[in-house]
Amino acid sequence: MTRLDPTRARLLCGALAALALVACDDGGEVGPPALAADAGVGADGAAASASITLVIEARGLAAEAAGPLRVIGTRMETGEKLSRLLGDGVEGWPARFTLDDLAPGTWRLTAYRDRDDDAVFDACPFPPMPADVERADAFDNLNGAVEATVGADAEVALVLERRICGPGDVQTGATGELVPPADADLSTVPVFALFEPLDTFRPAEVGADAGVGAAPGASPDAVPLRVPLFPDGLAGPAQFEVGELVPGVYRITFFADADGDRAPSLCGTEGLGGGDRFAQVVERFQVVAGQRSPLGAPVELAEAPCPEDLTGLTGTLALTEALDAVLAAEPEALEVYGLLTGPVRLALVPTTGGEPVSAMPLLGGVGERPLPHRFTVTGLPPGAWRLVVWLDRDRDGLFAPCNGLPAGLDAVYHVREDVYVQAGHVVDLGSVVLDRGECDIEAPTGVQGRVRVDTEQGSVGSGRPVRLDLLPEGGAGERRSFLLFENHRALPSGGDDGEDGDGDPPPGGPYARFTVSGDVPPGRYRALAYVDFDRDGAFVPCSDAPFADRLTSGVLGRCDGAGCPTVEVEAGALVNLGALDVTSLGCEVPQVSVEPTVRLAQRLGPESVDDAALRLVIEEAGGWRDDRILRERLEDPTQPLVGPALRLAPGRYRLTAYVDADGDGRFGACDAGGDTLWAQIEVVLGEAMADGVADLVLDRRCPL
Repeated sequence: MTRLDPTRARLLCGALAALALVACDDGGEVGPPALAADAGVGADGAAASASITLVIEARGLAAEAAGPLRVIGTRMETGEKLSRLLGDGVEGWPARFTLDDLAPGTWRLTAYRDRDDDAVFDACPFPPMPADVERADAFDNLNGAVEATVGADAEVALVLERRICGPGDVQTGATGELVPPADADLSTVPVFALFEPLDTFRPAEVGADAGVGAAPGASPDAVPLRVPLFPDGLAGPAQFEVGELVPGVYRITFFADADGDRAPSLCGTEGLGGGDRFAQVVERFQVVAGQRSPLGAPVELAEAPCPEDLTGLTGTLALTEALDAVLAAEPEALEVYGLLTGPVRLALVPTTGGEPVSAMPLLGGVGERPLPHRFTVTGLPPGAWRLVVWLDRDRDGLFAPCNGLPAGLDAVYHVREDVYVQAGHVVDLGSVVLDRGECDIEAPTGVQGRVRVDTEQGSVGSGRPVRLDLLPEGGAGERRSFLLFENHRALPSGGDDGEDGDGDPPPGGPYARFTVSGDVPPGRYRALAYVDFDRDGAFVPCSDAPFADRLTSGVLGRCDGAGCPTVEVEAGALVNLGALDVTSLGCEVPQVSVEPTVRLAQRLGPESVDDAALRLVIEEAGGWRDDRILRERLEDPTQPLVGPALRLAPGRYRLTAYVDADGDGRFGACDAGGDTLWAQIEVVLGEAMADGVADLVLDRRCPL
C-alpha cells in the first residue's frame, strides 16, 4: 500500500547530505514489475515501511513533474523487485510518500515521472548516442535513484533530476544565465544550446557514482550535443544548468529555434540561410570534471541581419517506411557508397531555363539526426522551380540519379515539379519523403576524382559547364562524355583534399569532387576535363577554333601523363583520377559586339518618362552581370537612343534597358515604387553572330 502524506512534507537535510545520488538507473529495473504491488514480505513474515521524500533538483521543474509518479526497486540481498504508483499529481514540493510492506534490507530505489503512464521506467539508453539528447522527452527523463537501508521507521530522501540523456556524468556540465533581446518576444520560441567539443576527454576509469552515460574507458567522440534549455520559450532572463557533459573545451551556440530544425540556422540579408533570428556564440568554454562550471557574465541573444519578411521554403524531411527499416537494421547502409550514405542536399532548377540554385546541405546524413526532420531554407529567389532533395551518395554536390543518363550514384531522392517561391513568404512544402530510385544498388563501375578550374575576369569568365570525356585508348570505341557541373564559377566544395589517399594535390585552391558511373564500360581510357565554353557538349580546343573551348586539363592528341591520364576501368570499381587542374590554353579572347538601340513604345508619350537615368543591365547565362548608365536622363524620349557598342566575349546574353525611377541604381521590375518602364531582349553572340543590333522598346510592363 502507498500513502500520500502531504502534511508531513519536509526536506530531510541530514539524509540528503549522506546520499550518493545517481540520476538514471539501468540496473535491470527497466520493464514490467517482477512482483505484485503487495510483494516484499520476507520469508520470516517480517515487513517494514519507508517514508520517501521527493525533492525537485532545480527551479522550473515542478511543472514537468505533473502526471504519474512511480517508484521501482530491487532488494540487493535477494534480487526481489517492486513497482509502485506513488501518486498521480503533487500539489507542493518537497512531497512525501510512504511505502508499506517492504522486506527489510538494502534497496535500490528509482523514482520517476512516468511520461506515457505505461508503468515501465523508460530510462535514457546506454551507451548514449549523440541524437539521444534530441529524444530525451521520449524517455522518463525526470527521475532519481538512491540506495537505502529499509528497517523500522526508515527515512529516505530522493532528488528528482531532469536528464538530457547526454554522454557524461550528471554533475559535470555548465551553468549560467541567458537573456533575450529587450525588443524581442521569445516567450513561445524554444531555446537551445549547441555544445561543439573542441577538445574533450574521458577519464580512463569512472567511479560507480558517475551515473548512466559515463562510459568507462570510452574513446572521445567529438560530436555536438543539442540541449533544449527552455523548450517552452524564454520570457526573460533565466538561469540554466546543463549536466552530463564530457569534460573538455566547447564552443557553445545559444539560439532561439524559430524554424524548428533544432540547429542555429540563421537567416541573413545575403545568400541562403534558415529561419532563426537570434543567437549568441561562446567561442571557448572549459567544462571541468565533477562540477557545473559557471559561464560568468550573462549571455544575451543577438539578432541576425535578416529581412523583416523571409523568402524561402520549409518542410519535413522523412524516409519511406522501407528505407526507415533499412536505416534501423543495416548499419552498412550508412557506410561509404551505402544506400543511405552522404549529406542531404536541396537544389532548385528553374522551369523556364537558367541557372539552378543549390542550398546548403539540409543534413550531414540521415543517421545524424532523428527523422522526421524539419528544415527551412531562406534567401531563395522568387519564381517557379523544380525541387530536388537527394542523398548525395558520391558527395560531389551534383544530383546524378542512379537511373539517369548518364547514370550516377545518387539512389535516394525526392523530385517535385512546380514549386513556387513567393517573395516575403516561407512556403511550406509539407512532407518531403525520400524514396529509392528505380535502380539496382550494386558496386559502381566508373571513375571519380577532383577538379579545379582557372577563372577569367569579365564576361569571358561567366560560368560554363564542366565536362569529362573518356576516350578509348587507341581510338577504338565510342567517346564517353559526362556533365560534371553546370557552372564552373559555382563549383561545390570538395571537402578535405587528402581523403582520396592519392597524395597532396597541387596548391592553389579548393577542388570539387565528382563521380561518374553507370555508362562506363570496362576498358582503358584517356581522361580529359574541360570547360565547355561554347556549350555544345564536345571538346574542341580554341587553338583550332577561336570560338571553342579555352580551359582544359589537356588537349586531344597532345596529352601528357598528368594532363590527360590513362586509366583502367574495371567492373565493380571506381577508379580514382586524382586531382585534375583545368587551366587556360592561352588563346586570345574573341570579341563580338552588339549595339543597343533604346526607344519609347509608340503608345507612350514623352510625359510618361520620369526624370531619371536610363540604365542597361547585361547578363550572361552563366552568372556574369554588369549594370551601367546609358544616359543620366532622356532629353528627348521621342528619339531613339543608340548606345555605344558593347564589346563582349561569346555567350548567351540578356539585355535589359530600364528607367531607374527609384534611383537605387539597380533593376527592380514591378517592385513597390520600383522600375516599371523597361525592355528586355536575349541574344546569342558567337561565331554565327559576331556583331549585331539589339532593339529595346521601353514600355510600361507592370500594373500601375
